[in-house]
Amino acid sequence: MANQPIIIQPARPPLSHLGETRRGSSNWSRPLLLSGLAIVLLSALVWVFTVTPASRPAAGTPAAPATSPTSDTATPPQRAPFADLEYERQLAAAKEKLETLVETQIALKEAMQVGIWGEADYEAAMARATEGDVAFQAKRYEQAYIAYDEAAAAFAALKARGETLFNGHMERGQTALDERNAVVATQEFQAALVIRADDADALAGLARAKLLPEIIELMRQATNHELAGRWSEALAAYDTIVQRDPLTVGVAELRAKVGSANTRDAIKSALGRGFAAMKAGQFDQARSAFNRVLALDPGNAVATGALAQVSNQGEVNRIRDAEERALAAEAREDWKAAEKIYADVLAIDSAIDFARVGAQRAQAHQRVTTVLEKVRAEPQKLSSPKLFSEATEALAEARTLQPGGTRLAGHIEAVAGLLQQYTEPVDLVITSDGKTDIVLSSVGRLGTFATRTVNLRPGEYTLVGSQQGCRDVRKNIIVGPSSNTVTIACSETVSQ
Repeated sequence: MANQPIIIQPARPPLSHLGETRRGSSNWSRPLLLSGLAIVLLSALVWVFTVTPASRPAAGTPAAPATSPTSDTATPPQRAPFADLEYERQLAAAKEKLETLVETQIALKEAMQVGIWGEADYEAAMARATEGDVAFQAKRYEQAYIAYDEAAAAFAALKARGETLFNGHMERGQTALDERNAVVATQEFQAALVIRADDADALAGLARAKLLPEIIELMRQATNHELAGRWSEALAAYDTIVQRDPLTVGVAELRAKVGSANTRDAIKSALGRGFAAMKAGQFDQARSAFNRVLALDPGNAVATGALAQVSNQGEVNRIRDAEERALAAEAREDWKAAEKIYADVLAIDSAIDFARVGAQRAQAHQRVTTVLEKVRAEPQKLSSPKLFSEATEALAEARTLQPGGTRLAGHIEAVAGLLQQYTEPVDLVITSDGKTDIVLSSVGRLGTFATRTVNLRPGEYTLVGSQQGCRDVRKNIIVGPSSNTVTIACSETVSQ
C-alpha cells in the first residue's frame, strides 16, 4: 500500500562489539589489539557525527511515512519548532559526551593497561557505555547522554585511580632507592610499569634499582677506606658511585667530607716537607712545598710565614749561585745560557747590578757572533754594500767585546780575512753575441756587446739577458778574488 510506513530495522550499536568481546573472553592477559579498538571507536564517532539532525525524527515522534514510488507530490509532515530544538540539544549533548568518553577509554587501554589492575570497573563502565549506544540508536538521546556521562565519569575515576596507584608506586620506589633497598625499589618500579609500560621515569628508577647492589658494595668499600685513613681510595670509590648513579643520595656529602680530610693530610705532609727542606738549605724545594700548601689552603698562615723565612734565608744563596753559573757559561762562551741566568736573577730583583750588566754583555756577544757566523757561512753575500757594511761594523764591535774567548777570536780572524778579500775589486769578463741586452745586478744595464770587462768587488751577482724574439736568460754568478769570465746570450727563440 502506498501509505504504509516503511519498517526501519534497528542498527547495531556503535560500541556493542565491546560487549561481545567481554562475553567471548574475560582473560585480560590477552588484551585486544589497540589498532582494532581505535578503528571501532572511530567508526562509532563517524556514525554519530555523519547522521544529520534533518534525517532523524524527534525523540518520541513516529517515523514519517515514506513517499510512494508513484507519488511525486506528497508533502512530508512538519516537526514542531520546540521539539526540533530539543532534539538538536539532546543530540549535540550526547555527541559531546561520547567524545569525552571515547578519549578517556582509549587512554586507559593504550597508555595505562587498565585490564591488569582495573578490569572489573572497566567492564562495568563499558557496559554502561553500551547502554548509551542502545539508547542513542533508539534516538533516546537524553538517556544516551546520561549513560555516556556515567560511563565517562567511571572511566575518569578509573584513570584517576590508575594515576594515584602509579604515583604511589613511584614515590615508594624512590624512597626505597634513597634507603638503598633494592628489593622494594625493584618491586615498586615494576608495579608502576604495569600501569605505564613505557614511562621513562619508572624505567630509569628500575635501572637504578638494579644498580643498588653494586652501589652498596662501593659504599662499603669507601667506608672501610675512610676508617683506615686511605682518603684517595675512598674518593675513588665515591667517584665510581657518581659515575654509575649520579643521583645516589648522600654520596656528594660523603665525598666532600673525605675530600676535606684528604686535604688536611696533604697540607700536613707538605708543611713537613717544606720545613725539612728549609732546614737542609734546599730553599727551592721548601718554597715549592709551602706553595703547595697555599694552593690547597690559600689562607694558611703557617705556609705564608714559612715562605717569608725562605725568601729571607734563601734568596741570597740563590743569587750567589746564579752569578757563579752565569760566569761559568761566559767562560765557555755559552752566551745564551748566561743571558737566561741573568734574566732569572733580574726577575728576583731588577736592581741587581751584576745581573743587569751581565745580561747586556751576553746579548752583545750573541748579536755579534750571529753576524760573524753568517758572514763565514755565506761570504759571497759580501757583494751587497749593506751586508758588507754590517759585517764591517760587527767585526769592529767584536774586537771590543770582553771577555773574548777562543771562539770569538776565530770568528774575528776569519771575517777580517774575508773582508780584506772582498774589499779589493776584480775584473769580470763578460762575453755575449752583440745582440743580447745585458743587465748586471748592483751595477745596472750594460747594453749589447761581444766582450766587456767590469770591475767588481768579489761576491754574488745576477746577469739577465734579453733580446727581441728570444726568451730571457738569467745567470747567478759568484765573483771570486781571482779572475772571472762568464758568457751570456739569448738563444731560445719565441714563436710569434
